[in-house]
Amino acid sequence: MNGVINCAMVLDDGLMQLETPEKTHRVFQPKVWGTQFLFELTDNPQRDFFVMSSSLASTIGLYAQADYCAANAFQDVFAHRMNSQSDTFVCSINWGIWSEAGAAMRLLMDSSIAAARQTWVNHPLFEYCVDAGPGRRVYHARLSTQRHWIVAEHRLRDRPLVPGTGFLELARAAYQDWQPCTSVELRGVYFLEPLLVPESTHKEVRIVLEERETACDFTIFSLEPETGWYENARGNLVTLLPEDNKTIAYNLEALKRSLTQERPREMGVAASIKELKCFGDVCVGPRWYKSMSNIFVGQNQALTEVILPDEYKKDLEHYHLHPAMLDLATSFASTPEAFYLPFSYKKLRLYHPLPQQITAYARYLDKGQSGAATLSVDILLLDSTGATCASIEGFTLKKVTAEVYETSSSPVAPPDLHPELRQGMSGVEGAEAFRRILNQSLPQVLVSTQDFAGVRARNEAKTMVRFKESALPELREFTAAQWQSHRVEGTETVQGSFESQQGISADTGAKVVEIFCQVLGVKNIGLEDDFFELNGDSLQAIMVTSRIRDIFGVDLGPDALFDYSTAAELAKAIQTQNKPVIDQPPNQSQDVEEMFLRQQVYNLSDEEVEAMLGRLS
Repeated sequence: MNGVINCAMVLDDGLMQLETPEKTHRVFQPKVWGTQFLFELTDNPQRDFFVMSSSLASTIGLYAQADYCAANAFQDVFAHRMNSQSDTFVCSINWGIWSEAGAAMRLLMDSSIAAARQTWVNHPLFEYCVDAGPGRRVYHARLSTQRHWIVAEHRLRDRPLVPGTGFLELARAAYQDWQPCTSVELRGVYFLEPLLVPESTHKEVRIVLEERETACDFTIFSLEPETGWYENARGNLVTLLPEDNKTIAYNLEALKRSLTQERPREMGVAASIKELKCFGDVCVGPRWYKSMSNIFVGQNQALTEVILPDEYKKDLEHYHLHPAMLDLATSFASTPEAFYLPFSYKKLRLYHPLPQQITAYARYLDKGQSGAATLSVDILLLDSTGATCASIEGFTLKKVTAEVYETSSSPVAPPDLHPELRQGMSGVEGAEAFRRILNQSLPQVLVSTQDFAGVRARNEAKTMVRFKESALPELREFTAAQWQSHRVEGTETVQGSFESQQGISADTGAKVVEIFCQVLGVKNIGLEDDFFELNGDSLQAIMVTSRIRDIFGVDLGPDALFDYSTAAELAKAIQTQNKPVIDQPPNQSQDVEEMFLRQQVYNLSDEEVEAMLGRLS
């Protein structure tokens, strides 16, 4: 044996105020006592290195993990000391987040799996969807030529391929399933990689929706079994407001008369696959070629009709942006002299689902130059009465060769990965980092895939936010336990002392003192006794303000004890501020108490928490 690697660890979430010797012992055992024992046990002349897998938590902290941070800090110090005293190279590696293993992955994925619920989606392209955290939902699709006509009837050189309009329908259907609405707008859509589907098996596809302040981002990924996940398309989605949903009706005959040239539709040639026809390198099925019509062309404009055959009318129940119809309604604008593929959409507004018959009217933004590298058009999709079903702004096509439909980019992080793990280190990267660390002599090395200064700065804010979220259940449990175990009966008070305080009623002062006694477990508290000098802490401060709200119907805020630290000051504030609580009367149930605690904890800003903790220290 010439090397030792200690990766042992125990994680056990818990607030510092609620730590117990038993819990701390469990966390310390593998990293503190285990490290020392292992170092002594393996001591021999052949041992070249002794490496400990520590964590960045020892340097930047980790919420609700005080004991784990301390255990890792011990390993860091142990490495410095033993590296100077031993013939063995001793090193503590402060690993950052791993995407495929490690403590953070285990914590986050365990919580995600526990919270994730598969929900059926009423659309033929989806298997199910999963809520993957606040403001994030992942839709799972498993596309195959056996089950899905959008790939069975759309091929490039006989290879099944999802059309660009298929991406639009996937994004649209996912969004309107998550955020039911009548009209939707897709913005800034870009097609990044082809999505080829194997002939004899399926292709795993994920549509990831993430809420932002003003829109919802969507990203579409597909899995190549040998190499990993690739990003195929991305863009934004928003619900159209009523004022944006106003459309104009057009005179279809007048539009057609303004176009001087009629170009007969292409008939295509029979493909080697039954029922498909080829138009150059692209082969399509009957939903495409049976829906085609003649094309009318004028100066910088063009028009065509798309009519879905009756035998496929049922598609429209689910496919509101029917991929075949939309593909015909957009691709007809390209010139026949070159091979163009969709590149981007500046904006697509869908006012209502596409009907069985639409008229596509295109206006070229760049004069429709024949053979140009790109073509940009605006397109109106009109129903049989001339009313607007959808409008497209800035649809750009790019002149390419068929070979462009080979994957050219690098794999990306799995879309099912927890958001916080996406920038984590892969196993391959970790192995390379480990090899490099063994070839140097420093006793401590920090490993991060992100800028460390930025990670440290973000962690300070995140710690506070997560503290509020994670602490609530324990605060609730702690509050109930403390209330019972420290309830003080027969609180002795001197009635006259309350009345002597100007502006404080005897009843208000007595009740505030009683709250202090019950929360702190101390008898004979006076009006002028300071809450924090009586060893009150931040959790007990929240308990006091919660009880004040229950009893007096007054909300002083969760940091009231820092402004009014004595019973006299609190009593005066209760009488003068008079902020009535409008939701529930005093003496409500456990559920309402939890609601109060939740509101108080959530209302704390990062600065308020830092100030509270600073004042306590």
